[in-house]
Amino acid sequence: MTKYTTEYGGEFDSRSQAQSYANGVAAERAATAARARERIENFKAIMNAYNNGDWDEVIKLKDSYINLDTGRLNNALLAVAYAKKGNYEDSIERLLLIRKDPYDKQSIREQIDTFSSFALEIIKSDLKEDFTAYFISVFEKKVVNTYNLPKYDLESRIAGIECYTRHMQRITGKKFTAEDQIRLVGKIFLDDNWEDKYNSSITSSPIIDKRNGFLSFLFGLVCGAGVLLTSLWILVLITGVVTSGMLIFGLLAVGIISGIYAGGAWRNRKNVRLGIFLIIAVVGWLSLFGIMPNSLKSIFVNAQEARAATEQTAE
Repeated sequence: MTKYTTEYGGEFDSRSQAQSYANGVAAERAATAARARERIENFKAIMNAYNNGDWDEVIKLKDSYINLDTGRLNNALLAVAYAKKGNYEDSIERLLLIRKDPYDKQSIREQIDTFSSFALEIIKSDLKEDFTAYFISVFEKKVVNTYNLPKYDLESRIAGIECYTRHMQRITGKKFTAEDQIRLVGKIFLDDNWEDKYNSSITSSPIIDKRNGFLSFLFGLVCGAGVLLTSLWILVLITGVVTSGMLIFGLLAVGIISGIYAGGAWRNRKNVRLGIFLIIAVVGWLSLFGIMPNSLKSIFVNAQEARAATEQTAE
C-alpha cells in the first residue's frame, strides 16, 4: 500500500489525508506568525504613545500590550501613564501587579525597574497626603478584592496577594502581619515561609533549576553522610560496640533518608530544617576527624588496636 508524507512530517494512507494535514499545519503556522507581527506592531504603537506623552493613548492600548519580548513591562508602563494622569490608585495597583519573569531579558528587567521607579517618583511628588499610608490603603483594598474573587481558585488568589505583599513591603518598609490578615479577611492565609516560596518561584529558570538541583544533591550528600556519622557515634557511645551491622543500619535507615530530606530542605528553602540537618551533620563530621570527645576516629582506632592485640594473642 502506498503511503503519503508531508513536509511537516506524518504518514498517511491517502493523498487527501496528507494534503489536509499539511494545509492545517501551514494555516496554524501562518496564524501564529500573524499574531506575533500584530503584537510587535501593537507594542511599537504603545511605545510611540509613551514617548510622545500621550498618556490616554497608552492606557487605551493596554489590551494590546502582550508582546513576545516585553515580560512584565506592560504594568510598569501603565503605572507611569496612570500616575501622569493623576490616577494614583490605578498606578499603584499596576505596580503591585508586576511580576519579574526569569525568562525576561536583562534589558527588559532594567526597563521595568526604570518605569516603576519613575511612577513612584511622580506619585510621591504629586500626592497631597502621606505616601506610605496611601500606598498601604490601596494595597489592602487590592488584597481584599483579590481574596474575594470568585473567578480564581484560592491558591491562585493567594499567589497574587504574595506578589502584592512583596512590593508593598519593599516600597513602604512595612510588614504584612498575621494581625493585618485577620483584620482584612478574618483569617491568616499566608504561610510563614511565603517569602521564601515566592522568591524561589520568581528566580527559577532552567539554568538556576539545574544549579539548585546540583546544590541540593550536594548538600543532601554531605548532610546525609554527616547524619550517618552522628548516628554511628551515638550508637557506639551507647553500646560500646562497633559492628558492620550498625554501619549498614546507619547508612540505610539514617544517612540516605536524612540526605533526601536535607536535599529537599535546601531546594525548598526550609531554613529551620536546613539548620537542624546542618547541626547534626557537623557533629558527625567533627566526630570523624577526632574533634569531638570520644570521637568516632578514636573509637575506631581503639577498636582496630584491640582487634590487632587479640589476633596477636591468638597467635
